[in-house]
Amino acid sequence: MKKFLWIESEIGEKNGEVRLDESGTDFVTPPSPPAKKAALENDSIFSTFDQITQNPTDSNEGTIEKEFAAYFAEGCAKHNDDVFALLRTYTVNYPLLSSVALKYLCVPATSCASESLFSSARHTCSYDRRRMSGETVKGLIFLKHALREHKNEI
Repeated sequence: MKKFLWIESEIGEKNGEVRLDESGTDFVTPPSPPAKKAALENDSIFSTFDQITQNPTDSNEGTIEKEFAAYFAEGCAKHNDDVFALLRTYTVNYPLLSSVALKYLCVPATSCASESLFSSARHTCSYDRRRMSGETVKGLIFLKHALREHKNEI
């Protein structure tokens, strides 16, 4: 449990989002951040953590701590274990951790879209166009792909 409290306090110290009081048990939330900063933080791994911990109720109080403790106490999987069976088990046993893992640890099935985007950026940012700003390049790449997708509608 000490390990989890340390992780929790480190998260709070680095991001200023969730802090523990001196006893290490109660949560203290700072005033709300500015709107632009809040919009950026909504899609981070810490936003899910904040949603769980900022408004604890009697039913879910201590749930995240229990999941962390149980997960770290379980040990590692063997090389010959069925991955899909483990995923089903983890989803049932650790619903909060599995939702965060599925959101942030998923791997795209293919890299074609990203490779296409990088190739497009390389063609746009040729040696003749090296003085363009980042915003101009971003706009040109966006327009290029938007025109490709909506070519039939025009």
